Amino acid sequence: MFISAQTQRQLIWLSVALSVIFSIGYVMTGFFPPPRPLLGADAVAELYRSDNLQLRVGVVLCLLSGSFLMLWGIVVSGQMARVEKGLPLWAITQALSGAMGALIFTLPLLYVGVAAFSPARPPEVTLLMHELAFLTLITPVTFFPFQALPVAMLSLSAANRSAQHSPFPRWLGFFTLWMLAAAEFGSAAMIFKQGPFAWNGFFTFWLPLSMYGIWYTLLSYLMFKAIRAQEQDGMA
Repeated sequence: MFISAQTQRQLIWLSVALSVIFSIGYVMTGFFPPPRPLLGADAVAELYRSDNLQLRVGVVLCLLSGSFLMLWGIVVSGQMARVEKGLPLWAITQALSGAMGALIFTLPLLYVGVAAFSPARPPEVTLLMHELAFLTLITPVTFFPFQALPVAMLSLSAANRSAQHSPFPRWLGFFTLWMLAAAEFGSAAMIFKQGPFAWNGFFTFWLPLSMYGIWYTLLSYLMFKAIRAQEQDGMA
C-alpha cells in the first residue's frame, strides 16, 4: 500500500469536512441556485449590495475549503495505483486532473468576491464579473472528464477484476460514465440564457450537481470499505 490506511481515512474525512464547509459558504452567498442569466445589470448589482457582508463571508469559506476535491483525489489515485499494472497512468491522470479541477471550485467564488468587494461600482462592471463567475462555474468541462474517466476505465478493466479489496466495482464504471455524460451538458450554458440548458437549468446545473454528489458519496463509501478490508488483510 502506498500510504497508510489511517492517512487515507484522514484525507477522505478532511475532504468531506471541507466539502461541507464549501457548501455552507456557497449557500451563504445567496447564489444557490444560481440567479437567472437574463437579469439586467441593475438587478444583478442589487444582489451584490444586499447582505453584502454575508456574501463575502460565504466567499471566504468557499476559498478556504475549495481544495476538497484535490485531497480526495489523492486517495482515489493511491487506490487506483494498487490495481494498475506497471506505471499507473490512469492514477496519475486522475490525480493531476483532480488538482487542476479544484480551480473550478475556487475561481468562480473568487470572481463573486471581487464583484461583491466594491458594491458601489457601476452595475455593468458587476454584471461582467457576475457572468464571468457563473460561466466559469458551470461551463468548463476541461479537467473533470479526465478525473472521472480514469475511474471508469479502471473499474471496467481486467486488472480490476482480479484485484483484492478494490474500491472500484464494475457497476461504478458504468455509473461514472453516466455521470460524466451528464456533466458535459454544462458547456451548453455558454449558448442558452433561459430554459433547461441555461446556467441555472436542469441539464446544466441540477443534473450534473446531483450526479456528482452521488458519485462523490458512493466512491467515498467504497474507499472507506476497501481501506478497512485492506487493513484487516494486512494485519492477518
